[in-house]
Amino acid sequence: MDASPEMVDAARAAAPGDDVEYVLADVRAWLAARRDAPGEAPRAIVSNAMFQWVEDHLGMIPELADLVAPGGSLALQVPANFDAPSHVLLRELAARPEYARHVTARLRDTSVRAEEYLRALARPGWRVDAWETTYLHVLQGPDPVFEWISGTGARPVLESLPDAERERFAREYRAALRRAYPALRRAYPAGEAGTVLPFRRVFAVATRD
Repeated sequence: MDASPEMVDAARAAAPGDDVEYVLADVRAWLAARRDAPGEAPRAIVSNAMFQWVEDHLGMIPELADLVAPGGSLALQVPANFDAPSHVLLRELAARPEYARHVTARLRDTSVRAEEYLRALARPGWRVDAWETTYLHVLQGPDPVFEWISGTGARPVLESLPDAERERFAREYRAALRRAYPALRRAYPAGEAGTVLPFRRVFAVATRD
């Protein structure tokens, strides 16, 4: 399930089959529908890199967890790199007058710390693990950090800009990212230059007794 038609289409193309149902829906609308017609309790609910797009989502997490059957789990992962240079540079550039008049995307941090998920989900009858991990992604190719973030955090900004402004924005953003994330000539692999992108993520798994 996703609120983006493009993401649903991409998922369907990557893993077609009669045993999978793809749903275009907002998670709040989906949860409201489950309140009205609960149906069979799922064994697991898994969310990957979604809740950072949902404002004030912490309040709905326990209700989502309550949908799973006894012995089942709610598992989630959200990026937690809003203060990384990639995102700071994105916000600074998007705030410039020539771009700000076009950008309608919200650029404030909606991620939640691991301990907040722990407090929200740790209730009688539940076991909760919550943690944070910083991955050091070693990227290859020209402007690899831009290629990475243009498909995720920067996508709403890029999509909101007219063609001419988008090209100029992308050119300036690439240059800023190259300065913030210089390529390192190491064996990554076989002597190729690699660009290291530290990426922090938050995880939480709540299991019902």
